[in-house]
Amino acid sequence: MVTYYNYYGVTKEAEPAKYDAILRSNIVKTLQTAFGVEDLKTADLKQEATDFFKELGLTDAELTTLTANLSKKYTGGSTEPETKSYVKVTAAPENWSGTYLIVNEADETSAYVFNGNDAVNGYVSATIANSKITSSTELDAVAVTIEKTTDGYTLKVNGQYIYGTDGKNTLKFTDTAANAVNTITLSETDGVIITSNTSVLRFNAASNQLRFRYYKSSSYANQQAIQLYKLEG
Repeated sequence: MVTYYNYYGVTKEAEPAKYDAILRSNIVKTLQTAFGVEDLKTADLKQEATDFFKELGLTDAELTTLTANLSKKYTGGSTEPETKSYVKVTAAPENWSGTYLIVNEADETSAYVFNGNDAVNGYVSATIANSKITSSTELDAVAVTIEKTTDGYTLKVNGQYIYGTDGKNTLKFTDTAANAVNTITLSETDGVIITSNTSVLRFNAASNQLRFRYYKSSSYANQQAIQLYKLEG
């Protein structure tokens, strides 16, 4: 209904009859048809919306971006959404589940952000200000979803789970969460330690690399530490 307020000035407080008529004749019917349900009040609208957009072909990363954009607050009839930020994690939470950017801090104001690819120059550039990175369409698209499992955590980006291999410097992808278990700890001196099959996720800052990978336990310390920046809200 924000659209009707922005473009036509229709609000529930000022014109309740018109507001309710628009709601019933347009929005309710449209959602009932799209979701294939009869009663929106008893339906799981979040799940219905997720299934609807996945059927249209959206990836998990695109759904994360869409959800973040639609969750932004609008005030006073303004069409400008409230800008959210990714905030640096400085204390280990009880549960790491959430939406994050995986970051290597080049210095106090600039960062390399993991772009979800195993490739040279596998990053998106970002600016740090007051331990925050401002959300953008480009950054939201490479945000990583961390979810708790029985044995640890999964990290999902671009619709796939990532993991490492014991004794190798690599970055693997899978559609199966059970094959991609990670552990996550926070070190006061060495950033966030994400471990999978004894290999540790780090950033290779060599000029001919500039990539994120899991590096084997015997040599990961030769690579750069990473940090997690969590989407606020």
